[in-house]
Amino acid sequence: MTEHDLGYFRSVAKYAFRDWTVNTGQLEALTCKSAMETKRYPRVKKREIKLAGHSVCRITDPVKVTETRRSGREIPLIEYPAYFYCHERRVIRQLADHQRSWILYCYCHEMNFQHQVNICSYLWRKFTYQTADIKITKKVKERLKNLIWLCVQQSAECASGLVAHEYAQSDLARLINVKRNNWKKNYDKFWRIMISICKALDRDALCEMRKKI
Repeated sequence: MTEHDLGYFRSVAKYAFRDWTVNTGQLEALTCKSAMETKRYPRVKKREIKLAGHSVCRITDPVKVTETRRSGREIPLIEYPAYFYCHERRVIRQLADHQRSWILYCYCHEMNFQHQVNICSYLWRKFTYQTADIKITKKVKERLKNLIWLCVQQSAECASGLVAHEYAQSDLARLINVKRNNWKKNYDKFWRIMISICKALDRDALCEMRKKI
């Protein structure tokens, strides 16, 4: 897909999970549905009626029903835009765990801890696979693990169009308690690999969303 197409499906994801309610929800909308007031007719009621030459006894008496409303019009149980994007929400929910979590966290701002688990687990698996031929010490790997979620946050801000805070090498080195020269020599290339994996995840998730829509 082109960058224009990616931007379109990013917007679709944002609108699909947007809260369209203004000042009411479905439960409050139900309270605005019409209510009924029932009163018996004041006149004497007939217990029997004639039907085709036969006398029929009524089981119940007729009642007077007056419709009342709390407001001039009923509040819809679901707003039209929310109903319009039902299909898109179902499609996103049916994506693979890491793709669904990426879209919901990045574009729908769902702060669910499971999204963090799904994204970080996928990112580390891909990183391990792509660096399988590179010798990395255990200490370096442990420090890189501590930067995974930071990498996701920066990539998500870039993808969603927010003003991303791109961490400088000195900031990243300070976060894992190493010197800047050490970072540039042993960590920077791996950080860039993780950033590229996040960008690929974003593109793959949106492409898969497009296929299902």
